[in-house]
Amino acid sequence: MDGDTDERLSSRMPESGNVIGYIDGVADGDVFGWALDKSAPREPVLLTVYADGHPMMQILTVEYRPDIAATFGNEGLNGFRIKIPTEFVSDTPIDISVVSEAGDHLIHSPLRVGGDLLMPPSELNHHDHESCLLFMHIQKTSGTAFREAIIANYRRSELLFVYPTAPGVWHEAFHKIPHAQRNGFRCVTGHFVFGIHKKIEAPSTYVTVLRDPVARVVSNYYHLMRNQSLEIRSFQGDVLSLQEVLARQATAELDNLIVRCFSGNGARQCPPGMVGLDAYKLAVENLKYFRFVGHQEASEDAWQSLRQMFGWRKGELRKTNVGQAVDYDLSRQTRLAIEHYCRYDIMFYEYVLTRWPHK
Repeated sequence: MDGDTDERLSSRMPESGNVIGYIDGVADGDVFGWALDKSAPREPVLLTVYADGHPMMQILTVEYRPDIAATFGNEGLNGFRIKIPTEFVSDTPIDISVVSEAGDHLIHSPLRVGGDLLMPPSELNHHDHESCLLFMHIQKTSGTAFREAIIANYRRSELLFVYPTAPGVWHEAFHKIPHAQRNGFRCVTGHFVFGIHKKIEAPSTYVTVLRDPVARVVSNYYHLMRNQSLEIRSFQGDVLSLQEVLARQATAELDNLIVRCFSGNGARQCPPGMVGLDAYKLAVENLKYFRFVGHQEASEDAWQSLRQMFGWRKGELRKTNVGQAVDYDLSRQTRLAIEHYCRYDIMFYEYVLTRWPHK
């Protein structure tokens, strides 16, 4: 962040109160801004929103703000987007106030907004009765490319990213999101496992994209290598071969991850090496909750199917988050190791192909 931006942020900060922040403006019908608690700068902030002095809802700052992260050296979970309920919107302007738990207004609060500015573009106009889309982003399946294409069809206030790092919230922050705010999400995407629908306050449906399990494991291994993960290193610090990593069963990412995601047996519920036939059967059973399962090997076909299925008019599937290409000569022994340690993923993928074959 440049010095001018630092200066602008500093000029917005009130001199008193623990919570500082700013209503930045209105975009696509959403009132947006940021807030930070100086006494707990790494935590998201709980705020109350008022319309013409009437309490409307509580919200948690769950939008990633890289500018705030750069300025304050925190995780950046300080942004908010507010979709004003239709009962508060009319032809006349209304005053939107955003207030901390201590009763302190953010700068520019109250903000007087014309009713026309609170209406989203038609292509982003999702009705309250619509189901919430749950895009289960399985690692190394082109999930980032699909995510970016999907979210182009939603207002920012309707989106929630669930990731252990930016741009998402993780378990601790997720459980703090107020019920009214959860009810407003229309698209939740992230590295979650099956079962998150029980924590979303709106009807929901799952979609995801898979990849041949052998190719996915190889790609995931090289991703861990590029990120210098301790999970693929020996006690002496040497990088282990893929075959050695599989034998150690040290990470859930290389241990039947697809079955883990579909069965709900994430690393928290099931340590590496513990996925068995019961999890596989549960994953097959949970397929009935998935409206669509695509394949990375036919990405463009999958994207066009999703667009038609949900009536999306925006978004383009682009190559994103692509690691450096590696010429990996997969030996017979290594392939056999993958087929052994990830056998339930392979069984599940073959079953999925009978229901959602490649085009």
